[in-house]
Amino acid sequence: KGIPNDAMPLRRIIKKMKQNTFIIFPEGTRSFHADEPRIKTPSGVTIGQARGGIGFIIWHTRPTVIPVLVKHADRAMPPHKSPWWALWLIWFHRVEIIFGKTLDLSQFSNRKATTKDEKQKLFAEIGTTVIRAIASLDTKKPKGDRK
Repeated sequence: KGIPNDAMPLRRIIKKMKQNTFIIFPEGTRSFHADEPRIKTPSGVTIGQARGGIGFIIWHTRPTVIPVLVKHADRAMPPHKSPWWALWLIWFHRVEIIFGKTLDLSQFSNRKATTKDEKQKLFAEIGTTVIRAIASLDTKKPKGDRK
């Protein structure tokens, strides 16, 4: 209901999310696109923009959202490297995972969006809220920064 016919993968995700626990990466990929705005955290972790689908999925399923920051995954598993190369790198690079508190996204649940533009803006706002919550989990200063 309210989902475009050509969005069959999203239909499947929404159906499954109502029955199961999911881990979704709001950026959608590990690759870097230089033309996209990025958020830089205090310790230097760079986070990209949320893809439009994450806001769409959250708005339609109303899940419990727990922000998780995965630090240094770019070193342990860089974009465009084969899985075998990544297995070797994981051995030598420490990945840190930080879990946040459950996000309160209730401000979006009662918002009415009737036009396509309003819906896209709403979904983008949800995605941005999730990305900012993830970025806020990084409170450590980079090594060597004594300020």
